[in-house]
Amino acid sequence: MVLRDGIGDGDEEGCFRCFRLVLRSPNVVQAHTAASGLARCFSSEERAVAECPTDAQVRDGAAEEIMLYREYSDIKNFDFAVSYGNGKKVLFC
Repeated sequence: MVLRDGIGDGDEEGCFRCFRLVLRSPNVVQAHTAASGLARCFSSEERAVAECPTDAQVRDGAAEEIMLYREYSDIKNFDFAVSYGNGKKVLFC
């Protein structure tokens, strides 16, 4: 999956990032990106795809891992959380 961020470093085209997504359960999505992580973006979709992690990089742990999951606080309200491979957790309400 290639995502485009409209805010690039002085580039009209913006910033492109590539992720490999795996649905682990109805409430958990695992995303992998290049080892340089979210800090690096590319000026074209083609370059982003070229830097997308391979199956081997994901399998060997050479790609950065991000877990996206939904936490329920009650039946009507839920929160989305992001857990990074380094143990850092961010909660979005």
